Amino acid sequence: LSHGKKLLVFLDEINAANCMGLFKSILVDRRLGARLIPSAVHLIACCNPYRLRQSEELEEVALVYNHHAKEGGGGLADPMRHLVYRVHPLPESLIDIVYDFGGLSNSTEELY
Repeated sequence: LSHGKKLLVFLDEINAANCMGLFKSILVDRRLGARLIPSAVHLIACCNPYRLRQSEELEEVALVYNHHAKEGGGGLADPMRHLVYRVHPLPESLIDIVYDFGGLSNSTEELY
């Protein structure tokens, strides 16, 4: 970065990816591999909520994971089938820097 310049980095839906260790390293340790992230780089990350589905019927919708298990092929059941969003748990070290802004009301969400 040029002297006096700042950079804002936004990482979206970090808990949807299966690389929480990498995000912990970036956000908590401020490292990317062996490189230190400069203080002029400001980091913001977003997570999806860990929320259970309201209906078991919805658990079967669009999940390829269960396809072979249903046909007797011995496939594994999807461990995330009960979740509204396919998210991984956050490591303890990230929990300390999480801010929960809550959710939208049903009427507000319907506007979207």
